[in-house]
Amino acid sequence: GAVHAYANVFREVSTPQGTETMVLNSPAPDARLGHVTLTAGALPAAAGQVALPTSTAERLGAAIGDDVTIVSQVWADESETSTRQTQTATLVGLLADGTGLGFGMPSALAAPADIAAWRASDQQETYGQLTLTVTDGADPAAVLDAVATVVPEARVISGEDYSRAIAANFTGGIQIFRGLILAFAAVAMAVAGIVIANT
Repeated sequence: GAVHAYANVFREVSTPQGTETMVLNSPAPDARLGHVTLTAGALPAAAGQVALPTSTAERLGAAIGDDVTIVSQVWADESETSTRQTQTATLVGLLADGTGLGFGMPSALAAPADIAAWRASDQQETYGQLTLTVTDGADPAAVLDAVATVVPEARVISGEDYSRAIAANFTGGIQIFRGLILAFAAVAMAVAGIVIANT
């Protein structure tokens, strides 16, 4: 199988036309584990390469082959001020819009070497999420137990359960919205009843 770790490195991507804050990860080793879809160009493989969402590239006036500037805010130990560090990266690919990890900002890809360097600069020592594929015919329960043994502090769930949890989050939001609408309707009915009773 394959394993993919989500680093979630936050950086500014800048051109003369503008700047956007992005969440960056390295490309997944298996397409089934990726959270973004490549629509043009290539995935970043060598240091100094990035892939951006199409709409972000358009807003920044960047096309495949153009250079963009990656801006890092580096904080010294026990310091209240940061230093801006910049590096040039070449836009090698465009990604479908509407894909990402839900941070409220565009999700982009960078080469694994750059992600590792940025993580070291940010002193990131852990990952928030790992996804993996298994060989056909593998027992899901045995796989979950094996992963839990290697990473005992992790919460291990199957892809099916993860999909259900994401759907439940969306449904929960709808239920709250529906509850608010019904509450307003009840108040409106009560007010209407009072008005009718007083006329």
